[in-house]
Amino acid sequence: MNEAETRQPTRRPRILFLADRNILANQAFIDFSAFPADALVRIDPEAIAKKGKVARILAKHC
Repeated sequence: MNEAETRQPTRRPRILFLADRNILANQAFIDFSAFPADALVRIDPEAIAKKGKVARILAKHC
């Protein structure tokens, strides 16, 4: 077998940071700023209140 056949599939690790105050959420974005911009998502609470759920479309990339 060659190397491509024996490698395990790679999975990108995920970090979930929940904050109930904007100041905490803003601090998290500063702390995680080393990540690429498309890796950070901030969910709009008003969109959740309207729909009752989180949809991929509702998440904003910051």
